[in-house]
Amino acid sequence: MADATFPASCDTCGHEYQVPDSSKPYACRHCDGQVTAAEVDTAPAEVMVDTACSACGAILTEESRFCGECGAEQETEATAPVARPTRAKRSGRQAANRAKASKELTKALGMLKTLRTFFRIGVALALLGIAFFLFAIAENAASLGLLVVLLVMRVASACAMLVGARMVFFRPFSWSTVFAGLMTLNAAIVGFSTDFHMVQTGFWSVLALTFWILVPQAAKAQRLMEENPDLAAVRQMTGVIRRREATEEDYAEAHAAAAQRARKKAFTLSGGIASIVTVLAVFVISKYHRPSFDSVWVDFQMDWDAGRLEEVVSYFPDAQQPGQRERLKAVVEHRGWREGWPQQENPEMLYDEAESHLHGRQIIEAGFGKEEVLLTWQAHGQEWHLIDLEIPEPSFEGAEFSWMSAWEANDVDALGRMFEVPARATGNLRDLMDRRKWKTLPDILNTTVRGGGEYREIRIESTVGVFMIRFALMSDRWTATAIKPPRS
Repeated sequence: MADATFPASCDTCGHEYQVPDSSKPYACRHCDGQVTAAEVDTAPAEVMVDTACSACGAILTEESRFCGECGAEQETEATAPVARPTRAKRSGRQAANRAKASKELTKALGMLKTLRTFFRIGVALALLGIAFFLFAIAENAASLGLLVVLLVMRVASACAMLVGARMVFFRPFSWSTVFAGLMTLNAAIVGFSTDFHMVQTGFWSVLALTFWILVPQAAKAQRLMEENPDLAAVRQMTGVIRRREATEEDYAEAHAAAAQRARKKAFTLSGGIASIVTVLAVFVISKYHRPSFDSVWVDFQMDWDAGRLEEVVSYFPDAQQPGQRERLKAVVEHRGWREGWPQQENPEMLYDEAESHLHGRQIIEAGFGKEEVLLTWQAHGQEWHLIDLEIPEPSFEGAEFSWMSAWEANDVDALGRMFEVPARATGNLRDLMDRRKWKTLPDILNTTVRGGGEYREIRIESTVGVFMIRFALMSDRWTATAIKPPRS
């Protein structure tokens, strides 16, 4: 009598065999896959048949345990072996195609693992970019809108890379296309935003081209996965456990369920990253980000042109405000700015990155030529403070003009006010005129200005002789210190 054999098939290519032992695995001679015997389930199945008494042969009623004629105990259920459906036998060409698909998917598995590694590297780089832009929002004086847009782009990139790292084994074509597109976009951004961009643009372009070349392979791998969901290589990609009696439809459903679970985890992680970054961005913006300097600069110019001294002083830090207020009051008083501050011409700002300061310059028409006012701004927390307002020394031409105008108008009081002690100086001038019996000041024939720095001297040649008037720069004002009349 011949030894008993059992039907079996290869899990990879589906080739049919007869094996002597149904409990042992065997190797396939066509693809090196695992050959396992098919199981036959002999679970009972209910059948509807008429039964007779085993003792007397009388016909029994349904579900009777005892014969109505002789009283013998009876069996009331009949059993029949029921076999489960087995895999349909495949032709030799089908088996060969499955073996080829298995080999191609095994090669694609290595490519997809490499792609997953790049996705993970992309996540790490995107997270570094997020940290950089959060720091830039806190420290940089650039536009907040631009930094937020760049931050959102980095968050979106991190989330896309994270989802791709988990989904690339389920949808190779879709996510390899996404990755190649992201590399192309990055190459374009680097190319348009970097001054010396040839090497960087070339690197990202080559990387993008490499992944575009892999896209057709990924598309083929995805098609083979959909056509052969029960192959071992497909199960290895998706993490689905092998089940002996499962059909292709069962494996397709299992792959879809695994993809859904992976997608849910990826989106949960992405949502967590987006939420954390949003909270950090709101915190950084509210605590560290400075307002745009443009609005502060415009407000300062308006306050200056309107001559609002208190508003101009308010731009200084609190500790400097008392001293700056007194200084500006002296400037306004001595330079005749009460009726209106000199207007600005072409104000501009220059950013000094080394000192993190903003240096401003504005040209003012000061009555006797143009003067340059220099300003220095610095960020303190969320505010911009004016830390230095350098008004140039007053021009001596103004003092000379005022003196000569008062002299020609015979205004002794105006001349006296140009001295440090106006009342005494006015009295001395009137005494001089009385002693010399001058009803008016002598007519001026010629004037000469001598000296430099903080000291000047006006030499006035008049009809009665030469006058020498000395001036000194005192408290932001040219003050007359002495007058030497001609000898009598």
